[in-house]
Amino acid sequence: MDRVLSVKLTRSNPRDTDSQVEIECLIPRSIKTADDHVDKGWAWLIVLGCSIGHMLAIMMMSSFGLFFVPLIAEFDTNLDEIAMAGNIMYGATYITVTLASPVCDMLGCRIIMYIGAVLLAGAFFIGYLLLNIYTFFAIGAIAGLGGGLSIASSLMAFRGYFEKKRHIALALIFVANGTGSVIGPPITTFLLNEFGLRGTCMMLSGIYLHGAIGGALLRPLPPNPFQKAPQQKERTVRLLCAVVRAYGVYIDKALLRSFLFYLCIISSYLYVIGFVVTYSRLPDYMTTNTYSLEEASTALLLAGAANTLGKMVGMLLVDKRPSFTRYFYICACVLSGGSLTSIPLCMNVFHFYAASAGFGFFFGNIHYLGSMLFIEFFGPSKLSGCFGMLYLSYTVASFTGNPLAGMVADRTSFDGAEFFFIGSCIIAAGFVLIPSVFVTTNRSILHTKTETPTLESPFGPSEISDIDPMPYSRIGPLEITESISYKAVLYGAISLPA
Repeated sequence: MDRVLSVKLTRSNPRDTDSQVEIECLIPRSIKTADDHVDKGWAWLIVLGCSIGHMLAIMMMSSFGLFFVPLIAEFDTNLDEIAMAGNIMYGATYITVTLASPVCDMLGCRIIMYIGAVLLAGAFFIGYLLLNIYTFFAIGAIAGLGGGLSIASSLMAFRGYFEKKRHIALALIFVANGTGSVIGPPITTFLLNEFGLRGTCMMLSGIYLHGAIGGALLRPLPPNPFQKAPQQKERTVRLLCAVVRAYGVYIDKALLRSFLFYLCIISSYLYVIGFVVTYSRLPDYMTTNTYSLEEASTALLLAGAANTLGKMVGMLLVDKRPSFTRYFYICACVLSGGSLTSIPLCMNVFHFYAASAGFGFFFGNIHYLGSMLFIEFFGPSKLSGCFGMLYLSYTVASFTGNPLAGMVADRTSFDGAEFFFIGSCIIAAGFVLIPSVFVTTNRSILHTKTETPTLESPFGPSEISDIDPMPYSRIGPLEITESISYKAVLYGAISLPA
């Protein structure tokens, strides 16, 4: 015999204390609800699935520039031409992350991660079948689309599974982010040395297809047994309305009227230029200056590891001194940009390692503190709109960073001028926010008024009127008894229509 839960809902009218209605229903004990998995059980497997998808996407992004060196040698091209594939890949990733959230709500995070894994694997399998300069541009676009879908689904799938431990879940996912940036360059370099360009594309195709394992772990939340499932037509209409509302939140008129918002967007654009150009041009610059591809890969590995450590330090700084966030951000920009400007002055490989690690560590601070600044200036309620515009600025920086750096390198005779340029951009990203030090933020201007609902219905009878056209309900006790072992009384926010 299956265990059965007996649920009693009591409804009462405050004007008539004698009129009470009890509704009793039986629910099989085998039915699982969403609360059975919050902060426990399968929720941690959801974190594992999100970490796998996020790690593989970041692994692709951090190691994509290592393909440029053998491509230049095999197809007799130049860095400015082949770097456009990197621009396309980064731009496609950021724009996909920007626009994929409503699609995840419509199709589900599991399906979206499946699609992202297939696109990532398919992009590099195209490189195995047919690899030339023009197909490499297509590889960048398709891989960026797949990576963006994987990142978006991994950042959304765990939302309903965590309440009290959500910060721990997000921290674990970002640890996977750093792991991808650490293991990506050495794995790609090893494959390039052992199997060549086409063999590496085939091997990476199989590795990135493992993102489907992460998607398999993203089990949707169980349905609410008290809630009637909507019809197919009603469900479609709701999803379309959700998509329209979600895209509409990216254009927030209150944000567009804020001077601080424009400063933050300009600063974000400038520091992302440094990230994109460094990962695209550092391997070629080191191999041109008689260093090996393995040493260039090690420099990127150190940058990725230091980046993860920098994010952790940024979290501690904000936790200890939240009012100093903007000061920490400005200092991190100056130090990260200064590390990049020192690259042309490096005399040996250990100087390159130190400069790469310094750039990665302080850039990790920038990335985390920049997100915290949006919360400090505009509040959590505007975070969706801020991040939407933020990723749009990332997209623009991805497409314009390498062409600007290439133009600076071509018009100057100094070797490594592009690193002076991108280092100056990151330093300028900190200087742009200096005016914010003298501004006292007033979040109430940007926030819409919200009221916290009470346990009683707001549509109660007027104290002046004697007419009660719409009797209402108070909260009644939710009594749950199990026919075998236990009995408990819970009080929850349940109100029955009169």
